[in-house]
Amino acid sequence: MTRVSGLAGLPNLQVLDLHSNQVSSLAGLENHANLRVVNLAGNRISCIQGLENLPRLVELNLRRNKIKSSETPLPSLPLLQRLYLSHNLIRR
Repeated sequence: MTRVSGLAGLPNLQVLDLHSNQVSSLAGLENHANLRVVNLAGNRISCIQGLENLPRLVELNLRRNKIKSSETPLPSLPLLQRLYLSHNLIRR
């Protein structure tokens, strides 16, 4: 699996845990506005894009991925309380 797919029949999905897979893109989450927790730790994600339509997101776990820049703009996520980015390729 390189992208998130197969969730079309789950419009009320609130928690998604796909840690330790081969996911390389956040594409596929855009039609799940009810998501509150997303765990994609331990994947191959290099870019934080595809979260624009997740206004209820409270927790986002992207630990142990391939994100290179902390300057990648996060979309407006008004309820976001916990963001985990440790063990990526981000340099100070």
